[in-house]
Amino acid sequence: MSVGECGAECGGVFNARTGSVDGCSPFRHKRDAESYDAEVKRRLRLGEVGIIDGARITLDELHDRWKDAHYRNLAPATVAAYDVAWVDYIESRLGRAKLGELRVPTLQS
Repeated sequence: MSVGECGAECGGVFNARTGSVDGCSPFRHKRDAESYDAEVKRRLRLGEVGIIDGARITLDELHDRWKDAHYRNLAPATVAAYDVAWVDYIESRLGRAKLGELRVPTLQS
């Protein structure tokens, strides 16, 4: 997460980038964006990540959503390769993990 100045598309003067689908949360004052950023970081440390979009869904659920959105645009061979990679390397180890609970050490193990 970070705090920075907004572009015209954001609608505010400052933003706190949260990693959510929309990319940022606009604020009129920089101190408000910094306070929000600090609160999100505090909640992440405590494991209260529900304020970030999608943090409570599992990797399996995200995979299903991604498949629904993208598989129809891919070649059959690509779909087959993605399915093999998912089943062989990801699903059994990380599939039931909630996105908000995934951390670098978990992914590297």
